[in-house]
Amino acid sequence: MDDPIAPVPWSARAPQRYAFAAIAIVLGIAVVVTALAYIRAGTGGVVPFLMITVGPVLTVVYVYYFGFRKFDSPQDS
Repeated sequence: MDDPIAPVPWSARAPQRYAFAAIAIVLGIAVVVTALAYIRAGTGGVVPFLMITVGPVLTVVYVYYFGFRKFDSPQDS
């Protein structure tokens, strides 16, 4: 007996995935702008520099997950 293919999550279906990808991009830009504001003000120590690194990385991961990942094919986990 074949295992049924897992259904596509609600957040990765057609109109929702575009909205969630756009939200992820806006949040990624907001994190980087906030980090630059902290650096300009001279506050925050190492945290703003981590924000500059982690913000774009998380944006790419979420855009891939919501926009490009294929849920109907098996994933190597």
